[in-house]
Amino acid sequence: MRSVSCLAVSLLVAAPILAQQNPDSERAATTLVRVERDRVVVDSGARLDHVVEKLAPVAQRPVLMKGEISRKLEATTVRATQPLTAPTAKAGELLESILFAHDVVLVPPATPGQPWDLVDLRGNDRARVRSSAMRIKPEEIEAYAGRYIPLTVAIPIANASAREIAASLRPYFPDNNLESMTNVGNANAVLIFGFGPTLASMAVVPHAFLIRTATHLYRIGPR
Repeated sequence: MRSVSCLAVSLLVAAPILAQQNPDSERAATTLVRVERDRVVVDSGARLDHVVEKLAPVAQRPVLMKGEISRKLEATTVRATQPLTAPTAKAGELLESILFAHDVVLVPPATPGQPWDLVDLRGNDRARVRSSAMRIKPEEIEAYAGRYIPLTVAIPIANASAREIAASLRPYFPDNNLESMTNVGNANAVLIFGFGPTLASMAVVPHAFLIRTATHLYRIGPR
């Protein structure tokens, strides 16, 4: 199961300085990644670095591109059978989903207002995905259902053992750096870590879950 404010994109190169956009790069981004009235459009063939350069300012989300991840974005192009489009208000979500489809994740900053970072899911720093996860409340799961950013949520358990549920479902989360479910210490609750669709796929109604173990069907939700 594998299975998101500033008005400019910050480009961080080898040294911690801000780089200027290349004019040719900007023209290419304008052609294949563009804003049409109240929508953003990404055509097949757009380079991922152009996608970030164009969509991040629309989403009012500063993003750092540096080192290996920057080179990967420059070398990767979007492949789609039709233009990818979304309302400008959803530009951030479109950016997240396009990057995630290419094994790149936007991770939120530790301090609000700071730039978001990019992590290569196939790279050496993939463990940072887990440590950078955003904590949300059970009632917020539905709002984050389409967000491809790392999230964690703690769900209290009623009339069942959180330890047993977590142990039963552990085989379905083979990569702890990307998704996991664990019980929360002495509190009868489970902590779910993953991306928006992972959390939402377990939700039957807002802040309520149905989880089947080998012998039981448990309803998980606030007490």
